[in-house]
Amino acid sequence: MSKTKNKIAPADYLKLVTRFPIRPLGSEKDHAAALAAIEPLVGRRDLTAGEGMYLDALSRFIEDYEEERHPVDTSSLTPVEFLRELMEQREMNVNDLGRVLGSQPLASMILRGRRGISKTSIMKLAAHFRVDPGLLMDRPRSANRPRRRPTRVA
Repeated sequence: MSKTKNKIAPADYLKLVTRFPIRPLGSEKDHAAALAAIEPLVGRRDLTAGEGMYLDALSRFIEDYEEERHPVDTSSLTPVEFLRELMEQREMNVNDLGRVLGSQPLASMILRGRRGISKTSIMKLAAHFRVDPGLLMDRPRSANRPRRRPTRVA
């Protein structure tokens, strides 16, 4: 008889699930409750494995709900404007973005328009925000969209 290991979720994960179950969200009330459930976990660097699992799982359902019920028209946004929108939705600041990119100064330069978003950064951001990488790439300018002048650094 072969032995199989029964993988049980960590106790802190199960405790969180009893407070707010992992499931698709069906209403604004569910959405608000889910946001309240993850609020104490967001931005913490000292999450346990169970807390991290819970945050990842419930965040996916929150994102799915927001995409379905509150879609953002990205057609008129530049990649940096789209990035700012993603950050605002998740209540992130430049330091949070810096942790995603591995460099706070890089995050700051990107947000101020002093530096473009590299392919490496695009892939990190797309994975973190769970979006199509194409939304963070420069798109060809339309005829009615003015070209921005580059910012001069003294």
